[in-house]
Amino acid sequence: MRKIPDFVKAAIAAAVVSVSAGPAWAGSCALQDEIMALDTRVLQSELVVAALHCGLSGPYDAFVHKFEPVLVEDGVAFRNYFNRIYGPSGEQKMDEMVTRLANFAEMRSWSLGGAYCPNEAAVFGTLQSLPVTELALFA
Repeated sequence: MRKIPDFVKAAIAAAVVSVSAGPAWAGSCALQDEIMALDTRVLQSELVVAALHCGLSGPYDAFVHKFEPVLVEDGVAFRNYFNRIYGPSGEQKMDEMVTRLANFAEMRSWSLGGAYCPNEAAVFGTLQSLPVTELALFA
């Protein structure tokens, strides 16, 4: 496995800290595939905000294209988690979580100021060199 640069690790750690205050799956009975899907969704939310905030739509599109099979599979597991945990209100709870994740990512972008876009560009670069099978580990 390739070594992830320290500045990328720092950006990822900041992302984890920013959303660890209240993810829906913390302390829940999420299954292993659901946990991986939830973590991947956190990463994807970070990347969407970076694409919009930093003008990185090209790298985001490349990420989606490269990891599309994993993202589709994880999207199903993500949706299934919310439907299983929340029943009929699962879709609403899922939408609320996606919005919260985007809001946390946006707040983090503000708090990092000028370092945010270069860090996110580095994350996109690391993802392009990452084997598809390692996305869940990265997330």
